[in-house]
Amino acid sequence: MKYIFFLLVLAANITFANDMYWSKTGHRVVGEVAEQHLTKKAKRAINDLLEGESLAAVANFADEIKSDRAYRKFSAWHYVNIPFGKTYDEIEKNEYGDLVQGVKTCLEIIKDKNSSKEDKV
Repeated sequence: MKYIFFLLVLAANITFANDMYWSKTGHRVVGEVAEQHLTKKAKRAINDLLEGESLAAVANFADEIKSDRAYRKFSAWHYVNIPFGKTYDEIEKNEYGDLVQGVKTCLEIIKDKNSSKEDKV
């Protein structure tokens, strides 16, 4: 349950992030709050993957890489546009993916025992 809460907080952080309103501090606060709701097992796993970095410390990663050409294929994973009065299931999906698909893909990678540490990070 705490894992799901973490993902929801992370998704809300990414979805509603706007540098004018959130800034780096806002992202870091959400990372800190999410970390406080993790199980001990999840904290250990994240600590191992991030080599001691906290979620607060890495919370700005998506913003920092979005202009890097090496990560251009993941740009659409930074957001999802849902018109007022619609649900995610009702909208036409972006052919390049979106935040929801990105989270699903990342979860698959994290759960896959054959995924490299680099891919999991």
